Amino acid sequence: MDPNPQENGENRLEKLLPGALAAAIPVEERHFELDELSSLADARRAQGEAWEMPAHLSRCSLCLEAFQAILEGISTPSASAVNRFVEIGQAREAAPPNTVPSPSRWKVALKIAASVAILLGTVWLFNHFGRTTSAHVREGTVTLANGNTLAAGAPIPDRVIVTATTPTSANFADGSSVELAKETKVSFRESFNGSAMVSLNEGEVVASVAKQEAGKRFTVKTPLGEIVVVGTRFSVTCQKEEVTVYQSVAGQAVQQRNDLVRAVRVTVFEGIVRVRRLKEEALVRANQSAVLRENEPGIELSGEKQ
Repeated sequence: MDPNPQENGENRLEKLLPGALAAAIPVEERHFELDELSSLADARRAQGEAWEMPAHLSRCSLCLEAFQAILEGISTPSASAVNRFVEIGQAREAAPPNTVPSPSRWKVALKIAASVAILLGTVWLFNHFGRTTSAHVREGTVTLANGNTLAAGAPIPDRVIVTATTPTSANFADGSSVELAKETKVSFRESFNGSAMVSLNEGEVVASVAKQEAGKRFTVKTPLGEIVVVGTRFSVTCQKEEVTVYQSVAGQAVQQRNDLVRAVRVTVFEGIVRVRRLKEEALVRANQSAVLRENEPGIELSGEKQ
């Protein structure tokens, strides 16, 4: 047994992964190796939406999940991700009689599964316990779920929902800032490459985003979609709004009633933001707004045409 299974876990993974990947599919459709996936992730960060995904990556769940882990800074591995490495060996043992199975590959697959779990699991533990983002409270106060208050100057914990008890502002290390309306509920997250994400559960956020370095982005995530920017000033609200609902019944006059639905409204003051909702997306420019409503598909744009 390895006396120190965590030591050089990444190097061990780099040595073991190519062999198991090569054993998983025919030579003519080779899996990407770790250095290739890292290069692809660098290209994706640099080129943004203009980047084109290779055909194999788009249809190979094994490579795609590894690619996403590298791109997003490596998060907790799912059970299915680890099991895929084990299934490589199982597939080889279940090979037809005219194929010579290789027990050593089964052992390699098990070692890979252990290495992946150790490497990514260690990163996950570091990432989820005791970590803070670069965001600090500048003015105002926010409270945690346990009732503790964070005042001006306090760091904001990573991935923890906080509530603004007063109009509050927070700063990031890159110079970006957000203003939170009273009673706004948000959480903050930063990836290892410095990309920031603000998850807005309820309320209003006004963001002033510094120009982002290549490969970095600033994202506001809401229950109905997300807003991605590289440098701009905009506001996002997530709250209930009143809408009129019409109902037509055969033989009767059209009836209408008012109802409350959750809506997300994005208003851009400077620059351009990209609003995404499932497979739809829209570019929203200065002096324009986008609205996403619950139970209504699409993204509604309004404001000055450019």
